[in-house]
Amino acid sequence: MLLTLIAGFIGAVLLYLGPKLRRFSNNYQAARATGLPVILCPYNPDSGAAMNEMPDLVKNVLDRERQVSLLAQSDATEATENSKNSSTTIMTTLVRISDQEKEQNKTLASSKKGTTYLTEEEIGGNLFVFTAAGYETTANTMSYAATLLAVYPEWQTWIQTEIDTVFETCSPSQSDYSAVYPKLVRCLAVMFEAARLFPAVTLMLRDAATSQTLKLEDRTSSLAGPFGAYINTMALHTLPSTWGPDSLEFKPTRWLDPNSPEPVFITPPHGTYMSWSIGPRSCPGMKMSQVEFVSVVATLFRRCNARPVRKEGESEEQARLRLLDLMQDSQNVLTLRMNRQDEVGIEWVER
Repeated sequence: MLLTLIAGFIGAVLLYLGPKLRRFSNNYQAARATGLPVILCPYNPDSGAAMNEMPDLVKNVLDRERQVSLLAQSDATEATENSKNSSTTIMTTLVRISDQEKEQNKTLASSKKGTTYLTEEEIGGNLFVFTAAGYETTANTMSYAATLLAVYPEWQTWIQTEIDTVFETCSPSQSDYSAVYPKLVRCLAVMFEAARLFPAVTLMLRDAATSQTLKLEDRTSSLAGPFGAYINTMALHTLPSTWGPDSLEFKPTRWLDPNSPEPVFITPPHGTYMSWSIGPRSCPGMKMSQVEFVSVVATLFRRCNARPVRKEGESEEQARLRLLDLMQDSQNVLTLRMNRQDEVGIEWVER
């Protein structure tokens, strides 16, 4: 009886959302399809309503963007002045390029072959992905990294040695990015290692339009196209053949060249690390997330140490093991997150 009710409810949800799903791009459809369990989760009851309203909200934002653009263009002098003083956002760029291509297609005979510009639905789908990816991923990676550093205080000492050297004469807020950021290699290594063990996206989808031949160790396999491929990033990031026998351990030094007297960051073999995806469609916010992470870590650990909050009668070691268990108890909720994150207690102690 219970299974029948659940199946009926899911069917009703899909029937209601179906027409709206078709209004949006493949990106948004995929996110909503994989996000259906989120809608049903009791701890996130507003997700379904929010995702359902997203297309209309995006349309309103795009309409306002076009109105602002038209007002600026009505006065050439004002438009020139605005272009100097205002920053260009992703949304501004997408709308401008789409409108330009749309006008060109109206005058070209080749436009009959199909549109080459982004539709409203495609722009909305891209904005949805940029928004969802920008907030969730970096924050969750930060939470895993902070917990790992609390569990392993030796790695705190390791990055604090670097931080103290770099900011010996100035604070992070007073430093110059170009002079400081390249020196915080250990802080960046912590981010890469945390994202290796706990990638924000544990399953990636790729479509192959044509047939492919895969060369394995002892045989060759042919796959007839088109087909879809699911990439398990969690397994990819912990393969002993790539990362060594300690592939399941938190070890930030694996990202630094052991043979170099200066800290030199190591780039893993192509296709073995996908925390920011890979190829021409890799995450456009990768650099921004790295700078943000390094800035926060440098600021926090320059002033503080992190340690687990112990329960009554619990030793320091028991508290660390408990935090490790809480991190292992994770699942995808749009991105990877701890199921019992409210039980993760970290105490920040001034150095």
